Amino acid sequence: MQVEAFKVEIGQEQLETLKLQVKVAHIPRQTYETGSNHGQDWGVSRDWLVAAKEHWLNNFDWRKQESRINSLQQYTAKVPLPASATKPARFHKIHFIHVPAQTKSSPTQPSPRTILFLHGWPGSILEFIDIIHVLRQMGNFNIVAPSHPGYLYSDPPPLDTNFNDEDDAEIMLGLMKGLGYDEFVIQAGDWGQTVGRIMAVKYAEVLAVHFNFLPFGWAPEGAPDSSTLSLQDRKGLERLQDFMDRGRAYSNAHNTRPSTISLVLSSSPLALLAWIGEKFLSWSDTSPSLDEILTAVTLWFLTDTFPSSIYTYRDSVGESGRPQDWFVNKPTGFSSFAKEIMPVPKAWAETCCDLQFYRYHESGGHFAAMEKPEVLANDLVEFLDLVWKA
Repeated sequence: MQVEAFKVEIGQEQLETLKLQVKVAHIPRQTYETGSNHGQDWGVSRDWLVAAKEHWLNNFDWRKQESRINSLQQYTAKVPLPASATKPARFHKIHFIHVPAQTKSSPTQPSPRTILFLHGWPGSILEFIDIIHVLRQMGNFNIVAPSHPGYLYSDPPPLDTNFNDEDDAEIMLGLMKGLGYDEFVIQAGDWGQTVGRIMAVKYAEVLAVHFNFLPFGWAPEGAPDSSTLSLQDRKGLERLQDFMDRGRAYSNAHNTRPSTISLVLSSSPLALLAWIGEKFLSWSDTSPSLDEILTAVTLWFLTDTFPSSIYTYRDSVGESGRPQDWFVNKPTGFSSFAKEIMPVPKAWAETCCDLQFYRYHESGGHFAAMEKPEVLANDLVEFLDLVWKA
């Protein structure tokens, strides 16, 4: 597998063009619905968007953020996707962070353990920068964090055939094997847990998986009656139901009208900021800084990859959550954060995997690796110590 070093380097001309696009972008007049007094209930407010635009134009330092992104070594690799009965063989360029263990194995030094991080939408490798730095201080790990096909600097899915989560899973396996890793553990949230679950079921190379998100849309078969659950679990299910009732409009647009929403949002950086910024604000326990949100949106817009990132939603039409369809019969860990968008009881998690580690946290939201890097890292290392002895 051909691997090349990579750095994020946005040209100054691109940045100037983006600044002009932000400057001329129209913000509609105030309405009752766009008022700040509604919080996040109806989406981002006009006041927030006005302030974010001003900050983007006058205070946001892209070069500082670019330097932070490049603090971890990145690469690209041409990863093969073998032919199937319906699809030809292809190569996909995959962008990824790769941090090898600081010391190699020896008679006195145990073999380093390998972790594959898988992000979701609207996440990216940016989510993992802090937790990777934390893990490097905690132990001797090989760490890989790729951009999924269609995200940032990875090749988009092909134009002439369908592409789905199983294709992504096969590419991720090819990347890991190409890097020389024949055994590894996956840590994943959001859509990354779907790809990770498929990999764990299909591939012997995956020894165990650790999730911080399990998207059950309703009670799975075999789950206990809700009246027997703890107050903590019942509150979590109320939050899940609220998301199912009022929080999935974006997903419906992605999975039923991916063409229209892609063309609309990619036409303006401010439109993309409103769409993605809303998710970071409403899905987090403590909102990320405006700089963190603008860093993500700047990369999304300048790589023009929003349209190529939402293909996975087409597979979810009519399915609001079916992790039990891919039962993981391997050691599984689950870190549950109280302000997750779809919290589920431990008893539900046990219906879709061999759950050997469970930890509930009273704070933290959907972007756990970004919001609570030390907490998630501690859970992950404790889980690794349980299921994979160094």
